[in-house]
Amino acid sequence: VSASGKPYYTLAFPSLSDGYELRNAGFKGAEGPKDISVIGSGNVFLFFEGFFDFLSHLQIFGHREDATYVVLNSTALADRAANYAASKAPAEVLIWLDNDPAGRAATDILMKAFPYARDFSYVYAETKDLNDFHQLYRYSHKLKDLTI
Repeated sequence: VSASGKPYYTLAFPSLSDGYELRNAGFKGAEGPKDISVIGSGNVFLFFEGFFDFLSHLQIFGHREDATYVVLNSTALADRAANYAASKAPAEVLIWLDNDPAGRAATDILMKAFPYARDFSYVYAETKDLNDFHQLYRYSHKLKDLTI
């Protein structure tokens, strides 16, 4: 609640270190330790830079029962995410990180850890990330025709 009494709302989702990532339209932060977030327990690992990219992926492609979704929450945690996934020996690795220098550097870290990984940033090459792509094309043929 603000000083004026106006309520504020945020989306909170847990990280592996019992902290929470906090997001809304005007705020991006964390409560507790900064860490990766992991959803699911399948043998196909999908990596996202941020939680809204993960949510956009679910909206576009639906939920995969065979998936473990890993949200970095910061490109600085790419090594942590790679080590976590390596300990689970994923059968497949699909990378959906941002098309900016930090996202490319994090993608490189994951590609070195998993040489068989597939980088899907080409799908949204004309935008910064999967969420921006989704926002731009959610009502167009680009999403209707998209198959991976």
